[in-house]
Amino acid sequence: MIGRKRLSRRTFLRGAGAVAIALPFLDEMRPSRARAEAPDALRCFTVFFAHGVPLPVLRNGLRGALAPLARVQHRLGFYGGVDLHAGSGNGHETGGMSVFCGTERRSESASGGASIEQVMRGRVGAGGSSTHLPYFNMGSYFRRNDVFRYCHSWNADGSPTEVPIDEPAELFRRLFGGRSSEESSGDESVSRRRRFRRSILDTVLEDYRHLTSDAGPLTHTSRARVREHLERLRELEQRVEGAGSVLACATPDPVGTVARLWNEEQDTPPNKPTVVPERWLDHWELMSDLYALGVHCDLFRFGHVSFQGAAERVFLRGPYRFDGRDIEFDDRTDHHEAWHAYGGGAEPEPRMAWHMHFILDQTVRFLEKLDDPSHPTATGRTMLEDALVVVATELGDGSQHSTRNVLHAVSSAGGRLRTGVVDEAPIAQVDFLNTCLAGVGLDVSMGDARHATGLVDRMLT
Repeated sequence: MIGRKRLSRRTFLRGAGAVAIALPFLDEMRPSRARAEAPDALRCFTVFFAHGVPLPVLRNGLRGALAPLARVQHRLGFYGGVDLHAGSGNGHETGGMSVFCGTERRSESASGGASIEQVMRGRVGAGGSSTHLPYFNMGSYFRRNDVFRYCHSWNADGSPTEVPIDEPAELFRRLFGGRSSEESSGDESVSRRRRFRRSILDTVLEDYRHLTSDAGPLTHTSRARVREHLERLRELEQRVEGAGSVLACATPDPVGTVARLWNEEQDTPPNKPTVVPERWLDHWELMSDLYALGVHCDLFRFGHVSFQGAAERVFLRGPYRFDGRDIEFDDRTDHHEAWHAYGGGAEPEPRMAWHMHFILDQTVRFLEKLDDPSHPTATGRTMLEDALVVVATELGDGSQHSTRNVLHAVSSAGGRLRTGVVDEAPIAQVDFLNTCLAGVGLDVSMGDARHATGLVDRMLT
């Protein structure tokens, strides 16, 4: 529309107190081509899943246990021959701390260097300092006694970036609720005031009315997108609280959603929980919706997501849809043992296949949230198409605790990296990661140079 100025990508709806709601990408935010291709528009997310996919199973095709991967094959390139060069020790530990880093760990609590999303974050300018958050980590996991189990995002000095958030209420608060330093103090008077606040969406109505009025800067199409966005936020807000009506506070306290995942009576997550698959699916769906919306709203451009931690041990009990048919989980030993019992064939035994399908299905569900065409980037593509998304796991063969032939996958990063391929040839992880960085145009290297042989040309378009 003539006379309407371009909005900043950082435009927020401002409300009472610390409340600020980010907007999705609108036509009025579309930058020039030069700006759209600038390094500060780059994004990188790493996605971890537990236990691994043996190479013989991958060679058998994206079917059966691997059927979920077929849903995103057009968006990812799969590489089954990646060697982590993780060093000696238990493969769960060494693989869990080497994945995404391209180098051996320094100690039981320190990686050998930064993970790829942090390398990229530092290279493009202090990690997207103009975003609401410099990076953001999310996960669904139980074993918390060792850092390698739940942390797969590392700083250059080997320290963990942050513990992945695993509660939907905390995700919502960090991303959309806002909280001032005063509100975080724990002061009871502040807590009382917070109880009387309205839904966070109600606090931004004045700003919202201006933005969507005839006097505002938006076209009719963009106004409709803003309305849909706020309706989606209200739905998520209500799902987080488990209520069917408007919330009573702007920054809800944690509601113990994780506690509903397991059957035991403990208040804190047990080390080996018994979980109903349907509960976990609902929990992960909500977390994925929240995280993906934060990405689409440009609240952060770098982060890590994990479904199950390294060496996770879980008992699943209940119905599940496996590759088009109904099955019934009834674990008598934890699922970790299914990978230990793997016999090396193309067809894993049924229980391992069921669990592998469950893990990969949840991983792919998250990726599909990034591939939502209703949230296009400035290029008109989906976030999964434009961002550098690296998916990986801890082991190649769980029966041997091997960190060779560890499945990795990578998105096209704006058409720069090949997708739709299933590659089985050997690749050093350091070469895989450096090829990803070179593919997005960054003149930087990472990982252990002792194992580097050069860029992997077949990964590049």
